[in-house]
Amino acid sequence: MKKLALLSFMMFSLAGMAQKAAPIVTKLATSQTATSKGVDIKKVESNLAEMTSVLSLTEPQKEMFKELFTTKYRLLNEAAGASDERKEIIYQTIARKLEASLPNDQYEKLKANQQVFHNLTH
Repeated sequence: MKKLALLSFMMFSLAGMAQKAAPIVTKLATSQTATSKGVDIKKVESNLAEMTSVLSLTEPQKEMFKELFTTKYRLLNEAAGASDERKEIIYQTIARKLEASLPNDQYEKLKANQQVFHNLTH
């Protein structure tokens, strides 16, 4: 009985350690894919800076939008030479993700600044 209790304790402690390590692995994988996919990091940072010029974002929001803009440029790179319809779908998807990710007041403030909103979605 003691061996069974010890074994189950060890399994749960190992599982707990693995869950704590997962975010680090995910963050590393995200940063590696951003550079390995040929995404221009300067464009991503430019979009993020433009967004923060209109909105005050928290650090977690900045990280989330950095990933979103990285995905945007990766998709646009993959769609190079594709139809305008495909690119328009990407633009609309980015706009919807912005709307879903921001509180209503921040989204309305961003959308009111049409030049910035266009630059972020296109």
